Amino acid sequence: MNKRPLKALCSLQVMSIIALLLTATTALTPPKLNATPASYKERLRGLENMVWTADPDALSELEYEATRIIQENPYSAFGHYLLAYLYLREFKDDPSNMGKLKKASELGQQATDLQPESSYGYLISALVLDIMGYTDNALRLVDPQLNTKISKSWRTNFLQAQLLAGSAEHKTTLTLLSDALRMEPSAMEIIAPYAVAILRDEYREIDAFKSALLSWSKDHESPIFEHSLAIALSEAGRYKDAVAIYESMLKKDPNNVDARINLGILLSEHLSQPKKGKARLVESQNRLTPADTEKHSLVMAQLAKIALREKSFEQARELFKKAILASPAPLEWLTFTHAIYNNEKRYEDLSLLLSELKKDLPGNGVIYAIHGELLSEHLVDHSSAIESYQNAILLEPNRSEFYNGMGLAYYRLKDLNKALSLFNHATKVDPRDATARYNEACVLAILGYSQRALGSLREAISLDPRLQLTAREDSDFNNLRSLRQFEDLVQDRNLSNVSH
Repeated sequence: MNKRPLKALCSLQVMSIIALLLTATTALTPPKLNATPASYKERLRGLENMVWTADPDALSELEYEATRIIQENPYSAFGHYLLAYLYLREFKDDPSNMGKLKKASELGQQATDLQPESSYGYLISALVLDIMGYTDNALRLVDPQLNTKISKSWRTNFLQAQLLAGSAEHKTTLTLLSDALRMEPSAMEIIAPYAVAILRDEYREIDAFKSALLSWSKDHESPIFEHSLAIALSEAGRYKDAVAIYESMLKKDPNNVDARINLGILLSEHLSQPKKGKARLVESQNRLTPADTEKHSLVMAQLAKIALREKSFEQARELFKKAILASPAPLEWLTFTHAIYNNEKRYEDLSLLLSELKKDLPGNGVIYAIHGELLSEHLVDHSSAIESYQNAILLEPNRSEFYNGMGLAYYRLKDLNKALSLFNHATKVDPRDATARYNEACVLAILGYSQRALGSLREAISLDPRLQLTAREDSDFNNLRSLRQFEDLVQDRNLSNVSH
């Protein structure tokens, strides 16, 4: 039996210890445009940074702000350019929405008509051409040497670097990016992360990458390069070196909350210094603003993790709860919390937390399903697990993994017919649910329906070839082991054939 009923839930990415290192820009609220004349230009620049770097869920609010620019000044080429770029970003997220691409193209042309000497409209037209597969034409459009109608700017350099990525030497791309930073240092949040990605591809060995980043940091002073270096060192297991970088960053800027958070995580998680790590995390929490919701969740989750390991179970539960409820994406933090409690084998504490979350987040089937899995697999309370799964299905009836999970609870109760019915229903809800199809094969094999079991197992392996290895060791298939068909199905030589 494949005891992974929440496989689809586990695909929610668990937040890594350095997940929010470079989100200082994207976590900001879009700047409002009712500014004084002296600060208006600076606010527009901040809005442009947001338009280029914000997470997809912030695009609708940014679209509103860009539209306001045009409403206040219908002749603003800059406003037309920003709104067009937002439409292009939305189109890339949903390529079926051709209306966004058309609107972007029209706005780009209007920007060119309004201010033909600027690069705003040409940038949009070049991006549209690139999307349509005419990258060479796009490059000619934004190269001031080939298109004398536009003036050179950081935007033309940056877009050339993006368009050349993959086809030109990294040296050419990096030169364009470096020149762009010299033209407009305030575009650092847009340009620097892209430069870091190119440098990482160019310098695969960690010390060479370190040397390159330090050189760029010297030429273009920005914490982004130091953050990126600390990330790379952490990923390479060089935690002390990463800590040294964060400590250096804090000496230069004690208000760098990102550095303080990550220093706290590294100290507590990898250098066995929970007291120092906790102190840094508390310090960072006191410096966060109410708008920093994801960072609040990150800090509280890490403090909860420390409390759990210190056996302060009630405090840990309360902090995990706050981390989940504070986030606009509570399920991601629920997944993180679930993994931590499982690693510590604190199943009853997790059950208490999930019971509280059911009240705080009503209508969320995932919480009921995770609780059902916990109750059945670890607390051997199958009846309560079935009730929890029933509530999950009532709330979200189209999640195949919920039926699969409840089927496992019945399987553990030895009610195989009921389990089979649920596994079968899960495959109807999602015909590509390999786990449910595999579990269906297991029950069919136990009940003696050999040919049907083989058919279900064959289909499960075709959906997920890794299940071939699982089946080879699974005692549920003992009734099939004497059959040549089963032996052929689970042999390595058939793995590539079965998966096609």
